[in-house]
Amino acid sequence: MKQEVLAKRYARALYQTGADAAALEAALERLTAALELPEGRKLLLSPLIPAAEKEATARRLLAEAVPQAAAETALGLWRVLVAHGREALLPEVREMFHQIRLEAAGETPCEVVTARPLPQDEGRKLVAALGRQLGRRLAPRFRVDPAVLGGVRVTVGDRLLDWTIAGGLARLRRSLTADDAQAR
Repeated sequence: MKQEVLAKRYARALYQTGADAAALEAALERLTAALELPEGRKLLLSPLIPAAEKEATARRLLAEAVPQAAAETALGLWRVLVAHGREALLPEVREMFHQIRLEAAGETPCEVVTARPLPQDEGRKLVAALGRQLGRRLAPRFRVDPAVLGGVRVTVGDRLLDWTIAGGLARLRRSLTADDAQAR
């Protein structure tokens, strides 16, 4: 929980810089993607690598990928994270920044999880129908998770809408277990 609070503070401060939010989000995504690679993780997260070298690596990653102003703002955040030993917090900061940016645009982030990739038109229709039902403009992120078996699971804020086979089986299991316990 503490990590989430810290990430949200950094993300809010970053958003309040007034820099181009889309370009800044692209810069954060670029740095986060580098952290997911073994070589990037070694260069950017290792306590054995000096802060100046970590900054130089981050600067090279952003040099041609994003506008200069966004790169400098993202590097400022990176320097603060490195100075406080919180480099590993960057993916959470990026996610919080994304949510803040969407909320500022009047959109609500949501995650749509299916067992197989959803055709684009079906995804749009589903999100539009949910948006109408909830009275919100939704900004979806689609994810595939074979564990859902079939159906769809949608998370909107703190609401979970579970229409999956796996979710139905879990509810049935709980119901049968509860009925069995009451019968005794």
